[in-house]
Amino acid sequence: MTRESYLQALQNELGRRGIQSSRVLEEAQGHLSDAIEQGIEDGLSYEAAEQRAVERFGSVQTVAGQFEPAGSRIAIWAAAGMALTLGMAWALFSRRWTSLDVLGTQNLLVFAGTGILLNLTPGQDTMYILARSVGQGRRAGMLSVLGIASGTFVHTVAAALGLSAVLATSALAFAIVKLAGAAYLVYLGIRLLFHRRHAAQQPLEDAAEDSWAIYRSGFLTNLLNPKVALFFLAFLPQFVAPSASSRTMTFLFLGAVFMITGTIWSFVLAWFGSVISSHLRARPSTRSVLERATGAVFVGVGVKLAASR
Repeated sequence: MTRESYLQALQNELGRRGIQSSRVLEEAQGHLSDAIEQGIEDGLSYEAAEQRAVERFGSVQTVAGQFEPAGSRIAIWAAAGMALTLGMAWALFSRRWTSLDVLGTQNLLVFAGTGILLNLTPGQDTMYILARSVGQGRRAGMLSVLGIASGTFVHTVAAALGLSAVLATSALAFAIVKLAGAAYLVYLGIRLLFHRRHAAQQPLEDAAEDSWAIYRSGFLTNLLNPKVALFFLAFLPQFVAPSASSRTMTFLFLGAVFMITGTIWSFVLAWFGSVISSHLRARPSTRSVLERATGAVFVGVGVKLAASR
């Protein structure tokens, strides 16, 4: 496929989805031109350089999907949040707390409300998601959210099985996990600070790493934070009823509730960060600055985690 045919297909796909195409096509034209020039510098013929540029840029469906209007999804999240808020308000005023206690839980709505407030409080995960979204776009932010949610699930299972108690009772184990997490964040930050690449080799609205690398980074930054493990170990048991038939199942249920509310809020953060990113990353030089700023944030969070007690 030639550059012209690719741009025409992209324009058709954007029109089909009702997306304003002028800005996207302008950016795509610039990226493809730079990529072709780079291919020629690498010793390729014009045709081969053009083919490589189009292949690296991604399918028209993928590129167009990154600019899909987010209004409908925001409306869904807003409706879900409103329904949850109204449900909590109804329970408060009707004083029917126990009617919603299921699977061996107690004061479930108190747990949900407290969890929402804790998720709204800025912390390491919040900084990480915002840094990824602003520095590398919506796709990187969303993948980071999924990685962090997966790490939260592992912490929930560990707390349910009593594995997190090892961190609570062993200062050495706590320090090892904490320093490993801090070192990993610093490593990610240094990679972004000193990574060199041609702007043409970066697909539109894409991150420096592939999808798996971004997801894995979010997962490991959450998993290697021992404070998350201790939080689950201290917080969840308060909402497990003494009469619970299976404490393990109750732990898992409470962890799922906390993970769902946290993931919804994290998606909102990622979307907000990507909106800022879309306005700032129009030029390759700006993208480079944002990625280095993201790296600086990662290094700062890693140092803070290492210095914390």
